[in-house]
Amino acid sequence: MLGCAIVLLLAHGFVVERYVITAAAATVMALLQAHLVAPISGFAIGERLADTMLGAVLAWALSYVLPVWERRSLPQAIARALQALRDFTGSALRTDADCMVAQRLARRRAYDALGVLATALERSAVEPARVRPPERELALLLDRGHRLMAHLSLIRLMLTQRGAELDRPEAAAALDAAKRALTAALTLDSSGDLPPSTLGAPAQDMLPVEPPARDVLPWLLWRLRVTVHDGVEAARAAASALARLAEREAATPKVH
Repeated sequence: MLGCAIVLLLAHGFVVERYVITAAAATVMALLQAHLVAPISGFAIGERLADTMLGAVLAWALSYVLPVWERRSLPQAIARALQALRDFTGSALRTDADCMVAQRLARRRAYDALGVLATALERSAVEPARVRPPERELALLLDRGHRLMAHLSLIRLMLTQRGAELDRPEAAAALDAAKRALTAALTLDSSGDLPPSTLGAPAQDMLPVEPPARDVLPWLLWRLRVTVHDGVEAARAAASALARLAEREAATPKVH
């Protein structure tokens, strides 16, 4: 029974991280369960190995007949990630304090959507080079997406801890402008085009002179500028990834 518990934990613990361990543990678990049902018959190791080899050969053969490449599901995954980032942006840049639950749920959905992209990119590493998705663009999207998430979380923290000091027209106007800019950037049309942006990367010398303990508003304005910049870059990477995916899909011969 201890052996069954161990292989059961291994099979479920590595199902996402390393599937080969899951498959090996499942094989051992099947042998142990069959032995517990009929101990007198011993371990059917030969039959189990034959079943495993037959299944591997069939899977290898069918992967050339009916392949399922990661790139085919990536446009939908990218669209869901952008939608999740838009939703989190809308909830994180609100000034009222009654949206904590919605903000946490939106943050969780955004992290999950980016995690789906990261998992798909990892799985595509074992696919043939000619059908792999654009790794550079997707990696940049993940990088900028996580940066955007970090900035939004810091802004939410500033609004929660220093809300009384930021209850000013300048802060409300800046938050509204950043929300509109991010929503527009993260909303791609059907062609995946992104309007050119004149927003440059915030330079290090643009940091506020006064420390945040004295005046937090300049730091909020600087953080909003950095947030919008990373949001635009995330949307640009998404548009580039969608364009590359469309090019590769059009150049791949269709198998009927």
